[in-house]
Parts: sequence; structure tokens; C-alpha cells
Amino acid sequence: MTVVAERQAILGLGVTGYSLLRHLAHAGAANLLVVDTREQPPMLAAAANDYPQVEFVCGRASRHMSWQGIGRVYVSPGIAIDDSCVLAPARRLGIPIDSDIGLFLRSARAPVFAVTGTNGKSTVCSLAGHLLRGLGINVAVGGNLGFPALDMLMSAAAAHILELSSFQLERLAGESVHLGAILNIAPDHGDRYRSFEDYANAKHRIFKGADTSLENRQDPLTAASAVEGGHVRLSFGMDAPKGARDAGLVDGKWLALGSHRITSLEALPFGSGHQCANALVALVIASEAGADVRAAGDFLASFDGLPHRMKLIGVQDGVRWIDDSKATNVAAAHSAITSLASASGDGRIFVILGGDAKGADISPLRESISEQIAGVCVLGKDAPRFVDALEGTTEIFSAQSMDEAVYLCSGRAKNGDQVLLSPAAASFDMFENFEVRGRAFQAAVTGLSQ
Repeated sequence: MTVVAERQAILGLGVTGYSLLRHLAHAGAANLLVVDTREQPPMLAAAANDYPQVEFVCGRASRHMSWQGIGRVYVSPGIAIDDSCVLAPARRLGIPIDSDIGLFLRSARAPVFAVTGTNGKSTVCSLAGHLLRGLGINVAVGGNLGFPALDMLMSAAAAHILELSSFQLERLAGESVHLGAILNIAPDHGDRYRSFEDYANAKHRIFKGADTSLENRQDPLTAASAVEGGHVRLSFGMDAPKGARDAGLVDGKWLALGSHRITSLEALPFGSGHQCANALVALVIASEAGADVRAAGDFLASFDGLPHRMKLIGVQDGVRWIDDSKATNVAAAHSAITSLASASGDGRIFVILGGDAKGADISPLRESISEQIAGVCVLGKDAPRFVDALEGTTEIFSAQSMDEAVYLCSGRAKNGDQVLLSPAAASFDMFENFEVRGRAFQAAVTGLSQ
């Protein structure tokens, strides 16, 4: 790739910003500028050491810098696209605003299979990558799930699987993918979008210009419209496949692609519901990437899942402790709670909820509280909102820390019961991210036996 000989700026120096710096420097860009409103952004020390020739403007100085002479600015997804405080000076000067995803899509030489949705994105992308590798196709997996998209270009992959958030999609300016999939759309990020419609529209940008769209037959909000490209429309769902390239469930127990039964639901480690739907999407992606998925059953069965996504982390005195810290919105927690309740037999369930609910309506969680939910522990910034939303459904008790939440649940749970951390909220009020929250939960559970 040839980089235009103009001064380029990177706004935001986290993992994404550092990947942009590395990519642009490697491509020969000179006179780069990195800007961050934080005094000590997370990657500053490493970036300054590796690229001493680059200018870094951080903290208060970033608010008074001149944008004159900048030909293009790459903005990290954590910065809102309409952030007038940060981007207004660049907009006034008419400087093009770009992103790492746009740059990746313009640079990729292998087909890109992109996945978005409110929930399940990381699992689908990881499972599709696991499946393709098992079926003999060299694949790179990255994007929103942690591995920077631009770093995927360093591999000789025959296919790229890219997880995209709404924040990343809203920055695209005409770039398109080979296949775009929307898994589901439910309320989320109410603190960033003016309306649910704006959020859904951001998700639908994945279809624009795509050769193929993949929709959820059980979620009409995921359906592609006629104006979103002249692409092939494929679908997945918990019913029988509609066409030869669609995926579905046959006779309630067979995962199938078209007329081909791939494997039985009983043979898979992740059971039914949304996890089955994730496997169906992975099958379609693998097939569209050129794999012969008739042998996919063994590789689906060997997938171990993702950390902090419905992971059994231990059994203490007959009580099962399950980490679902990645459930950062109401829809994800609702799915986790109802799925666990449907498969838990006679045992009771205690749920740990709370954090930063991002302005979401919490009341749909009331539907999750069946007779098996013996208690709910709430913590974090929006704990009072969870109490108000769930009042009268079951016992509700509060904790000031994760250690206390685990302690209070352990005092109530007995042999045969389960305790589920599925917060229905972001973690940033108490933790750096959901991974740190999950590790805190695991550490607290381990501490029960010490």
C-alpha cells in the first residue's frame, strides 16, 4: 500500500491507535502526529520508545494544538464520531476523518467476513476461525474482539474474519466487505446514541456494498433492505434452512446447511439457544469462505468457548460458579439467565447484576426472573436502578464490591445451586473492562476455599 505524502494524525492512543501508528509507520508514512486528551494514554510509553521520530500531543496540550497542515485524521472507536470537543477543529478545516477499519478494508487482499450484533459477535468470530482452521483454511480473526484489524494484514490469510461494533461501523465511508452478518439487534449504548434507531442504523452499515448479507430469521431488525446493496441475501435461524446456502435447525436437533445435516445439537458442548445460533452463523461463514463443512461437526464440538462468556470457573461445596462478565447489556444477561434456568434442573440460581447500565431500560430483566432465580445481588453505579426495576421479583440484596457479592451469594447458595455473574451492564464504573471484572469474580470464588 502506498501512503499519501501528507501529514497524518492519529486520535486516541489505545490498542487501536497503536496499531494505526505501527501500520502507517511500516507503510512509510513520515511526520506522523499522535493526539490523546489523556495525560498518560495506555500505550504512550511503548509508542514513544518504538517511534521516537513521532510527535505526541497529550493531555491539556491536545486542546490547544493547531490542526493546520494535517491531511487526514484517524480516529479510534472509543471517541464518539460527533464529539465536537475533540473533532470540531478538524471538521472546521475540512480534514478527512478516517478509521483503522476503513484503512484495513481498503488494504485487505483476502475476502473479509464481518460480523456485528448486540450480542455474540466475539463468540461467532472465534468459532468461525476455529472451524476454518480445522477445515484447512488459513484465517485471521480480529477487530473489536481484541486483536487489531490492521495487524491481521501481517498474515498470509486466505480469509479475514472481522468483528465490528457499531462504533467502528459508523466510521465507514463506502468501504465494503465480502459478507456482512448481523446476529441480533437489541437496545444498547443508550449513552452514545440519541435513539435506538440510530444504533440499529449503525449496525446496518455492515450491509452497504457487501457482496452477501447474513440475517437472523428470528430477528426482523437484522433484515437487509433493498437499498443496502445488490448482494445475495442469506439467513440463519432456529428453524429449517430456507435455501441451499442458509443455515438452520432441522427437526429441532440437527444443525444443517441447506439440505446437509452437519451435526446433532446433543453432540455440541454449548447446548441450545443463542449458542446454537452462533454455531449456525459460523457454518455459513466457513462455507462461504470455501470450506467443505460436511466435516465441521468435530470442530464445532471441540470449541471451548471464550473467557468470561458462560464459563464454569469452579464448584465449591456443590455450588457451580459461572462467569458471564461479557454480558454487558440487558439482552445478553436475559439470554444467559433464561438459558441457565432452562437447563438447571431443580437447582436454584443466584445472579450478580450491576455496573454502568449505559442508560438502558433494565425492566426487561423481570422476564428472566423465574421461580428458579432465588436471589439477585446488585452492585456498582446503577445498583439502585436494578433494585427499582426488579423489585418484587425475588430476594434482592446489595454489595459494595465483587468480593462482597460473592460472599453474600455463597452464604445463600447450597449444594446443587448455581451462581451466575451476568451483569447486564458495562464494567467501567468499577473495573478497567469486563475481563478485569471477570477475573475479580474468579479470584473471589477461589478465595472462598482459602
